[in-house]
Amino acid sequence: MLLLALIGGAGLRTSEAVAVRVRDLHIDADTVTVTVTGGSRPRTLPLIHEWAALAAAAGHEARPDDQYLVLPQVNGPANRRDRAGFLCAGSGDNPNLAKLRDTWVITMLDRLPTSVLIHAAGYTSTSSLHTRYGQFAIHADDIDAAAFHHVMVEAQR
Repeated sequence: MLLLALIGGAGLRTSEAVAVRVRDLHIDADTVTVTVTGGSRPRTLPLIHEWAALAAAAGHEARPDDQYLVLPQVNGPANRRDRAGFLCAGSGDNPNLAKLRDTWVITMLDRLPTSVLIHAAGYTSTSSLHTRYGQFAIHADDIDAAAFHHVMVEAQR
């Protein structure tokens, strides 16, 4: 379940989620954050509240700081990634990890500024984000501009 919390709650890629160690999960009174240290896009992200309790439960278990949180008994990040994919593969009720990440990104499209979402999702450019998810963004024609009149006025001051 922790794997699902990291992907669904913070939008990590499977390869990033299986590289998270105990020391990378930070729990305080009302927020759970995960630090992505591996790969080319390090970042620290809060987990969506609905997923945070799952991650917090795992974070309170007594384990060495350098132990992997997901599949710690499996050696090598590629092996953990492949095993995680295998556990969630198939049909029926098994979650699809890529679609779970997609759901997180799509949910955040209209909640975060683009520059913040690019960083949070681990992308390097607007075009890479737009190519994959642009079709899901709410476009200006789909919103009531009058509802944002005061925001537009303040932005021009």
